[in-house]
Amino acid sequence: ILNNLFETARGTYDLYILFIEKGIKLLREGGNLAFINPNKYLSAKYAVALREYLVREVQLDRLLDVSGINVFETAAVYPVVSFMSKAKAHATYDVNLLLPKKRDLERFDLNEFVSYRISSTLLSVLPEHIWGFLLSNNIDLLLRLMKGTASLSEFAEINATTTASEADAYGQHLTEKPP
Repeated sequence: ILNNLFETARGTYDLYILFIEKGIKLLREGGNLAFINPNKYLSAKYAVALREYLVREVQLDRLLDVSGINVFETAAVYPVVSFMSKAKAHATYDVNLLLPKKRDLERFDLNEFVSYRISSTLLSVLPEHIWGFLLSNNIDLLLRLMKGTASLSEFAEINATTTASEADAYGQHLTEKPP
């Protein structure tokens, strides 16, 4: 039943995925939404549909990484707080990231966080809209590395996976794509 009711219910999803979709559906234009949930939605395969839905339906205004703080006594998850808003136009905007300076904080103290600002265009740069990089304190380095890079698909076609020994044997057949 849930799979028929929710667009983001794909694969073996976690129930919080559906709560996020429902919250967005209940938002009116200009409305704001905040969720504290596991950071797995940023990169888990089961959350691909959610990330696609978020890109299309809301702005991810701010992401606060509290995974290093014991937020919940009984839950063994790495939580993030996601702040979203429903805007009329889906123009490029800034995503504000608040990341801890160190991973093991005793309590929440905003002075112990570093703020980054990235363009929303980066939310669609990786396959399956993988957003795990948003939690990296090396995001500046990542952004510099991504500038001027090309996708592997521009140079080669990947048809199947191999074992390590098969990959070594295939390596001798790799050549550069002519300009």
